Amino acid sequence: QSFSPRPMETVRPVSAFVALHCALVTGKTVIGRGFRSLGSVLGCRPKSLHLTERDAKILKRNAELSSSSKVDIGPFMKAKSLSGEWQLVSADGQDEAMKMMGLGYLFRKATTLAKGLTLAATMKDFRITTRASVIEIQEAYPFDGSKREFSRRDKRGRHTAKIARVRPDSVELHVEWGAPAAGTLIQVFKLKGPNNLYIENQLSLEKDERTGKVPSPPVFTYTQQYTRKR
Repeated sequence: QSFSPRPMETVRPVSAFVALHCALVTGKTVIGRGFRSLGSVLGCRPKSLHLTERDAKILKRNAELSSSSKVDIGPFMKAKSLSGEWQLVSADGQDEAMKMMGLGYLFRKATTLAKGLTLAATMKDFRITTRASVIEIQEAYPFDGSKREFSRRDKRGRHTAKIARVRPDSVELHVEWGAPAAGTLIQVFKLKGPNNLYIENQLSLEKDERTGKVPSPPVFTYTQQYTRKR
C-alpha cells in the first residue's frame, strides 16, 4: 500500500505579528531584507517603494524643519574666549556718564562696588552677570540678533537690547531705553590679550539730565577695563 504525504497547509495568521513582518519586509533595511523570505511564507508582499507627490512634499518639509533647527556655532566659536570671571581695574568716564543720566551720588558710589563680572558664551546666547555686594544682575542675549528685555541697570524701568555683531574675541551689544534719561548705548566687549577685557561704551542721550539740553558732543564714550580672575 502506497503512502502519500498530506500536503502542508500554509498558515496565514492575522495577528499584530503579521503586521510587524509586513512592515519589515517593505523596508529597505538589512532587517527588512532578512525577513523577505519569512514574509513570503506569511503572505506579505512588499509594497511599491515609489514616493507619491504627497510623500515627497512631507519629506521636503521635514528636511527644511531639521535644517532650520540647527544651531550656528560660528558666533559661539568667536565669542567663547570672552567667557570667564573678570575683576574691574578701571572705569574711565563712567561717573560722568552717570551724572549725565541724572544718577545721584549714592548710586554712583554704589557702582564702585560692582567689580565682579561674569561672561559666558553658550551655543545660543551671550550671558552677562554683574555683581555688586549682594545684588546680582543677569542678562542673556541670543546670537541670532533677536531682542530681549531686562530691568535697567540703574533700576529705573526696563531696557531692550540685542547683539548687533560678533567678531573674533568681540561682541557688540546695542541697548535702548525710554524715560527717564531716554537714550541708547553701544557696548563692545573686546579682548586684548587672553587676560585683559575692555568694554567700550558709546552713550547717546536725548538730553543731559543736569541741563535739560541735548548733550554736546551727542555721543559720550567711556571705557571699563577688567582683568581675568579665571
